[in-house]
Amino acid sequence: MLLYSPYPSQRSRQIAADAAGVLAVIAVVVITSSVVAAIRAVAELGRRLEAAGGSMSEGLSAAGDRLGGIPLIGDAIRQPLDAAAGAGDSVSDAGIAVIDTVETAAVVAGWIVALSLLALIALVWVWPRARFALRRRGAQRMIAAGMSTETFAVRALATARLSALGRVHPDPGAALLAGDRSTIRALADLELRRLGVASDLLP
Repeated sequence: MLLYSPYPSQRSRQIAADAAGVLAVIAVVVITSSVVAAIRAVAELGRRLEAAGGSMSEGLSAAGDRLGGIPLIGDAIRQPLDAAAGAGDSVSDAGIAVIDTVETAAVVAGWIVALSLLALIALVWVWPRARFALRRRGAQRMIAAGMSTETFAVRALATARLSALGRVHPDPGAALLAGDRSTIRALADLELRRLGVASDLLP
């Protein structure tokens, strides 16, 4: 499987990284849900305004209907009640507007938080794992096409840490130029380990 190295220590780190990546994705879902829920909680004010305005409008309208039937003074009494009922409708409309605004803000904020965190996870986890798989596949293809041990040894001189090179040979460059087969093979194995390719694939 190209996603995992054949070397136990490297494979263990990759498995741990994958587990951490999955947990990070779950954390993104939880964080996004929490942010959306926190913003939507503000909509409770809008719901209260809507309910209060609706109740006020209904009550005043009903009172206007009842008092409007009084002879002579009914119309005079009903007009201010109808005006007050209109104000109640305005309060209710304001509540609805608050709810709509909060819902829009919650959705936008949720997407921003989710996409930002997922982009960070992709940069820190997905991209390195994908790059490893592509690099490993490319190395295996080159070995199958006949790339030599010497080429991987030269590559190791360019990519490996000096401390790792020093463990192979006190002067690995000179040993490579001198044709020291054991050093050349050790350098090639060092590069293959970096690429996550089993050393027995290289003749």
